[in-house]
Amino acid sequence: MSSGSNYLDPDRPGAVRLSVGEARALGEAALARIGYDADDAGIITDQLIDNALCGYRFAGLPRILAIAREAKTRDTRASVTVAHETPVSALVDGGNNVGYVAVYRGAEIAIAKAKQTGIAAVGIYNSYFSGATPTTSNISSMPGLSACIPPAARRTSCRPAQPARLWAPIR
Repeated sequence: MSSGSNYLDPDRPGAVRLSVGEARALGEAALARIGYDADDAGIITDQLIDNALCGYRFAGLPRILAIAREAKTRDTRASVTVAHETPVSALVDGGNNVGYVAVYRGAEIAIAKAKQTGIAAVGIYNSYFSGATPTTSNISSMPGLSACIPPAARRTSCRPAQPARLWAPIR
């Protein structure tokens, strides 16, 4: 860090600095150009900005380049759907959506179930690039909820959930 700087990384020639608003506009526009609608682009961009603000520069807006290069991004996407559920659990088909969207939608399902039943477990498959999911974890920091986010695993070692998520109320 340079003397007197509040940047997370050293200031260097060629560095581009953006406000959160500028970063959001740039991220959403870039994602729209590779086929994401405004809602999904907003979800993805919010998580990438959160990553950058937490000091994970590689997982900030530059991640859009990796998403764009990923062959799965060019494949057909479907809505995130519940493939199987019980009152306390759901198995979610990510619809070949980038994990930032699939995990966000899975978190919404888990939170609703946890509020109703006291505990919830949601597994998500058919998605990619879920990252550190800090924004998804922040959703679960609502009063009365706690989150446990186990790491992602390959299908050969953890079937069929690709990342699994668990939310439970704090008593």
